[in-house]
Order: sequence, then structure tokens, then C-alpha cells
Amino acid sequence: MTNLVAGFLEVVKDLNFSTPNLHALADEDAAFAEFSGGSTVIASGRKYAQDYAFYLRARDGKIVFVREYMSSLKSMKAFS
Repeated sequence: MTNLVAGFLEVVKDLNFSTPNLHALADEDAAFAEFSGGSTVIASGRKYAQDYAFYLRARDGKIVFVREYMSSLKSMKAFS
């Protein structure tokens, strides 16, 4: 995961994110986080705008599971 994030940061500039909306799940140590992000793809100058949803689970005060949801189509259009 670290290599994926580092690789992404090398090919974009002006990366920014909105403040997340957090949704706790009542019966679990889990939550959903929704936010938007954007940047400019360095190679093409195209704008990249994405909406994200993360599902996170915790155990003993630490995040133990993360699942990320986003539009692959938006990524393909920006980076192709």
C-alpha cells in the first residue's frame, strides 16, 4: 500500500482533500468515511477529481482493516 501511495504522489500535483464525513456503525468498531479529492496529473495536465468512500474497522484502538471505494472510470479518464 505504501508503494502505491508513493507512486501516486509522484505523478500528481496540487493534491487536496475535503473534510471527511464520518458515519459510525452502531454495533461494530467500524465506520464509513466519505470525502472528495482532486489534483492535476503532471504528465498530461488533466484534472483528477474523485469521490472516495472508506470502510474502516478497528480493534484495540488501531485500524485493522480498510476498504476503499472510488470510481475507476474517473481514474482511467484522468490518467490515460
